[in-house]
Amino acid sequence: MDLVFLLGNGFDINIGMETRYCNFYAYYLNQASSNNIIKAFKNNIQENIEDWADLELKLGEYLELLQEDEAILIYNDLIKNLQIYIQSEEEKYSYDIDSNLIRKDLISPENYLRYVDSQFIKSNWKKDNENWRVRIISFNYTKSLENLIAFNNERIVIETVNGHQRYIDAVEHIHGFTNDRMVLGVNDSKQIKNQNLRDCKRIIRRFVKPECNKTYGLNHSDKCANWINAAQIICLYGLSLGETDKIWWNRVAKRLINSNATLIIFYYDKDFQEIAGPDYEDKADDIRDLFLSKTQLTDSEKQNIYSKIYINFSRGIFNVHLSKIGE
Repeated sequence: MDLVFLLGNGFDINIGMETRYCNFYAYYLNQASSNNIIKAFKNNIQENIEDWADLELKLGEYLELLQEDEAILIYNDLIKNLQIYIQSEEEKYSYDIDSNLIRKDLISPENYLRYVDSQFIKSNWKKDNENWRVRIISFNYTKSLENLIAFNNERIVIETVNGHQRYIDAVEHIHGFTNDRMVLGVNDSKQIKNQNLRDCKRIIRRFVKPECNKTYGLNHSDKCANWINAAQIICLYGLSLGETDKIWWNRVAKRLINSNATLIIFYYDKDFQEIAGPDYEDKADDIRDLFLSKTQLTDSEKQNIYSKIYINFSRGIFNVHLSKIGE
């Protein structure tokens, strides 16, 4: 049985890291800049801070105001400062906790669903007479997950049942790390508002994430796509289901078509009280609809996989909190 987790920035936020874009902006706007192009870019962020809640999508819109060289100048400055900020944030914390807390959650995410949903998944997918393999696709630049589960690119066996292993096999960072192949941008060239730049190779290689990944000559995108295509259980955690990663939501949705695969979406909502009944079902449908709206599936295909999508709104899973070094 193959289980694939897609982890977003909500994971780092949940464990206590200050990695929201708004945290970064506070740092970025305080960095001195002598170039007028950079100054104007920062002023736009400062004056329209709420509009910049989604940095990547807004960046694609802001390109409408720029020439090619100006866009690359801003991109380089933004990447450099984001690298510095995220890396400094990552180094503030101690990751010395009981790694089994998160390891156990990675092999049993269904435990955080309603009882009937949890039992359905266990009876249909999780058999004791087979190995359970977990693979993780991280959308984060940090290695917080690896630090917490003590993963060093070698298989971690969590437990053995009836001679069959339940283990974490691999972690892949689809957008790179702070110090290696960092990717920042939009999902496709259509999200670049400046039509004069949509076909510019120098822009596409930097601002369109799938194209930027290709420039590194690695196969991590194809590898992650293959993991999804082989998975029986797919989990999304800490992801906003935004426009700039639609390629991945579409790949996940396609896996559900004509397969026995199921999807669990952990979608934290601080204002929603998770209770059984009509309110829960209404809210769960909202999240299913949000996810499916970001895919290229037909209405018929969406309807066919609707019941394969399970929703959880709590923060019970991965319930650890980092402490800062020296505290």
